[in-house]
Amino acid sequence: GGRALKDLNVFSNNIGTEGAVALADALKVNTTLTKLDLDGNDDIPHELHVTVDALLVRNLIDRVRRNDPTLMELNLFGEGIGDEGACELAEAIKENTVLERLILAENRIGTAGATALAGALKDNTILLRLNLYNNTIGTAGAVA
Repeated sequence: GGRALKDLNVFSNNIGTEGAVALADALKVNTTLTKLDLDGNDDIPHELHVTVDALLVRNLIDRVRRNDPTLMELNLFGEGIGDEGACELAEAIKENTVLERLILAENRIGTAGATALAGALKDNTILLRLNLYNNTIGTAGAVA
């Protein structure tokens, strides 16, 4: 088997709008990338930066849903997925038999997202580590 790109760092490379659009197009079909760093590219409009990040997150959640055998660790640190993303991810991990480590630190996940994740963990026996550092899960989310 060949190697596949998992981490792409184009920090401060002036890739511009054209480069960001090309990355967005590639993310629609990519099946291996788990980390993309676009920071420091001030020539990319903020909205496009957000769109590319959202495409990567959507791609990763879809791979969890499809039980991608190459996705054993998922790091969504600081992606801002919120309750909506956490609920989508919770549905995806319910029957996932591959993902062992999930990092959701600093994602603005509240009680609803934490409750959904807790429910998913009742069905999932594979996930070994879940990092929810610096979210707003509250007491109800912690109890769930």
